[in-house]
Order: sequence, then C-alpha cells, then structure tokens
Amino acid sequence: MWISTTGLGHKLAMEPLIYHNSFTAASAFLDPILEASNFAFCTGTVPNFVCCIGTAVQRLLFDSEGKCVVGVEYQTLTAKGTFLQTAHVKIGGEVLLASGAIHTPQLLLVSGIGPAAELKKHGIPVLIDLPGVGQNLQDHPSVIYSAEASEAAQGNGLTSAIHPGGDNSKIKSMVKLRWRTLGTGPLTSVYVDHGAFYNTKQFHEQNKTQDHEHTLADLQVRFAPIKVPTPSGNDTLRTLRTIRSFKDGFTFQLIAIRPHCRGAVTLKSASMSDKPCIRL
Repeated sequence: MWISTTGLGHKLAMEPLIYHNSFTAASAFLDPILEASNFAFCTGTVPNFVCCIGTAVQRLLFDSEGKCVVGVEYQTLTAKGTFLQTAHVKIGGEVLLASGAIHTPQLLLVSGIGPAAELKKHGIPVLIDLPGVGQNLQDHPSVIYSAEASEAAQGNGLTSAIHPGGDNSKIKSMVKLRWRTLGTGPLTSVYVDHGAFYNTKQFHEQNKTQDHEHTLADLQVRFAPIKVPTPSGNDTLRTLRTIRSFKDGFTFQLIAIRPHCRGAVTLKSASMSDKPCIRL
C-alpha cells in the first residue's frame, strides 16, 4: 500500500498469503504442474514435466551446424556423487534459457556464444561472435546497516516474539498454534514488510532539467525488525538456523535504484563451476 500516488514515501508491502502461507511464483505455477506430473507417473502415464533438484546446467548443446540449440549438458549432485548427463529436445521442442542476469551470460559464453576475444582467451570454440553477451550489466548496489536493540528494548522485537530465549531452532508453541488456527501473529510476517522510496536532493538537482525525471525516486529503504548476521539474504537464513542465542535488533537496507554505472559479466574459466567475474 503506497502513501503517495507518485511512488514516493513510506510503504507497507502487500505480500500474497494463501491459507496463512506465502504464495510465491513457485506456489502459483510450479506446484500445480508438479502435482499433475506426479499423478501421471502414479497412474502409469508419462509425465510432461520433471523437476530436477541439485542440478546445474554446464553448457548448451548445438546441432551439427552450430546454429540451433538441441539440448543441454547438466551436472547432478546425488548421495553417490556427481554425474554429468545430457538432455536432448524432441523435434519441434525448444530450450528456454532463464538463468538470471549473471548465469545466463555465463552459460552462453561457456557454450561458445559471445565476444570472440573473450571466448578464445579461455579456449572455447567460437560458435557465434556476439559482442553484447555479458555486457551492459545494470544492478542496484545496496548497503546494510544492522544493529542490536538496546537492553531496554530487548524482549519487544520479532526475534523474542517467535523464538524462546532467542533460540532460532525453536518456535514458541502459542505462536505456532495461533498461526495454524487463526492465521495471525508474528509467523505471518515476511520480516521485510516496511520500506520507503525517496527522491534525494542530489538526484533532484542533477535531473531537474528533464521532464518528470527529477520527481522520481532514486533511493529505496527497506526495514526489518530483526538483526541480520550477514548481508546476504540466503546466507542469513542459513546462519540463523544455527544460532541458539540471538538478541532483538533491527536492519535498514539502502538501495540505489537508478545507478548510472554499466558493468559486465565475463569468464574466470571455461567451466560453469567457477564463478564468473562481475564488474559493476
């Protein structure tokens, strides 16, 4: 819900909840297909969708002319070890590449599509010399400020409300019961549900000669009523599960949403196992 019709000001994030649970893109689109495929498998018919976990694509496979993608080579991690496999599309099929802003250009590069000089530097055969691959990277740099609450405020935060004694491996029984029966309480929080968009003075002065540009937001602020142990959201979730004594706190994240810099994604090696070089 926005306070201002211009998009500026404080906001309360509207998070989709179904039956007290977060409703994500996976819940909406992936789960129904998986259920239908599992039903098909159980009834003896061939499922039209298979979801592979612990799997990473290593490169794209091309036809004999090197013009059309006909499959992928992928690596699967299992309890017995790592296995390299291939998957080929049927006639009329297609490969959809959607690996995000970092891994999409990396996968194209290791497969032979990109600037010829970059590919040759890593001994990759050039299938298509396409200079734009990995270039013009635009991202929103951010800074996180996180701190413990004062001693006087301890016991009033979200951490204390959910976890007994700050033990993140446990959830208070009444909190869990309230969520299961009424769908209310602190467990319905998505943590980062407050924020704001601001138009800084510097951005306003730099763009006031351009129509409407100077009235737009250039700084996003996100607030979480907890202290985070790491700047990374995923790392924070993993770390919190192992902490047995965690105090109440708060976190602000400042995000530059109109960056002027343009960077690039280049290769460190010809292997997808090596993280690419990212320049912002």
